[in-house]
Amino acid sequence: MDIDRKRNQEMLNFEFVKVFRRNRRLVSLFTFLSGLLFAVISFLQPPVFKATAVVLPPISEKFKLTSIARSLSRGAAETTPALAALAILKSRQVKEDIVKKFNLIDVYEAKNLDNAIRILGRNTSIRFLNNEGTIKISVYDRDPHRAADLANYYIQSAEKLNEDLQVFVKRPMLKIVDPAVSPSEKAKPHRVLDTVVGLIVGFVFGIIVIFFRNIREEKLYTLSNVSSCLGTSALVVPKIREIRESKDLYKKLYIPEDEAFGFWTKLKVKHCQKGPIFLGVTSPRRREGKTFVSIQLALLLKKNNGKCLLVEMNPLFPAIRNIFSLSEENCLDITLTGKDIESVALKPQDFPCHIASFKAFEKLSDPAVLKRFREACSNYEFVIFDLPHIFSEVPIWEIFKGLDSIFITYRFSQTSVRDIMKVCNILADVKLGDVEFILNGFDERIHSL
Repeated sequence: MDIDRKRNQEMLNFEFVKVFRRNRRLVSLFTFLSGLLFAVISFLQPPVFKATAVVLPPISEKFKLTSIARSLSRGAAETTPALAALAILKSRQVKEDIVKKFNLIDVYEAKNLDNAIRILGRNTSIRFLNNEGTIKISVYDRDPHRAADLANYYIQSAEKLNEDLQVFVKRPMLKIVDPAVSPSEKAKPHRVLDTVVGLIVGFVFGIIVIFFRNIREEKLYTLSNVSSCLGTSALVVPKIREIRESKDLYKKLYIPEDEAFGFWTKLKVKHCQKGPIFLGVTSPRRREGKTFVSIQLALLLKKNNGKCLLVEMNPLFPAIRNIFSLSEENCLDITLTGKDIESVALKPQDFPCHIASFKAFEKLSDPAVLKRFREACSNYEFVIFDLPHIFSEVPIWEIFKGLDSIFITYRFSQTSVRDIMKVCNILADVKLGDVEFILNGFDERIHSL
């Protein structure tokens, strides 16, 4: 199997919509947590008030500035009165005067005068509005009264500096249109807006996370891509969302009739020998749904008049034992005879197959023991073993060699190309006989878009 070629084909056929629908809960979680974080941060921030003063700049024709005025206007030899007034308002001397007047070093908890001036600059917006012909001086502060006083004092300090520099002869340099007043409502933080921004940031971050995670892990989402990557067709088991809500849901057959009949026919043609057919069900990793698949196989075979024995052989995670409440009395041993097996196996009233667990299943790796156990199970047409997953520490490869068919279960949206490569390499080294694949968790809303 050319895995590299199949992997490239999978990436070319990758559809992000399927990935998003499969991981929408993760994206929703990122969105919710980010929105909650932004909201909490916004609510923890103290309110900030904005006071604005509006003034008219000096109105006259263009004129030549003195050398001092040119330095204020960044070296321009010719400028307008409005720009000259802006230069004065934004000058360091005005800011330094304001810092000292209102003791902003202590208010801002600044390290020194320069640090306080920088903070004042960040909290101040001075703009010339061309369409109105006015200058807006806006100051942000946690105290609404101080915010208004700071905005108004900008005008007074600029007038004092103009008197020293003699840039404008006519007094006052700035004519006040609207003096700053103490605001009654806060300007920041915008809690609703911050929360919305947080939701957007979380959503985008979630999309990025699932996108790169899918590229890194190379999950398989489409039926055609999974089949092409495996190199063969496979039995598809649908996803049952409510399966964990009730153990009784495990006891129903969910495989479509046409697929069930095709699988049954193929299995009977392949194994036409007399006696029990030993089928092993495993998966690369945990949570691929192999126990659910084992139960579905037993129901499928029983529906087609095949007497089945379902055997729990997973000592690490005995899911079948938990689902059907198996006890020690339902535990098989290699010394049991055929009648003993039927008497030991559990026969649930609402489940058509016999169920049992197996002690010391590693002994089945001995061909003689396996042959004896096969003879003891002669009353059954099929014996299905729910085995540990392939990458577990349990040695199951020798047991594989004694089985008639091995079914490897993959889960849609969870199986990665990396796992398939590992399994294919292991199977090639072990040289097993009949190996089939079962695709679990098929969801039409995600995998058949």
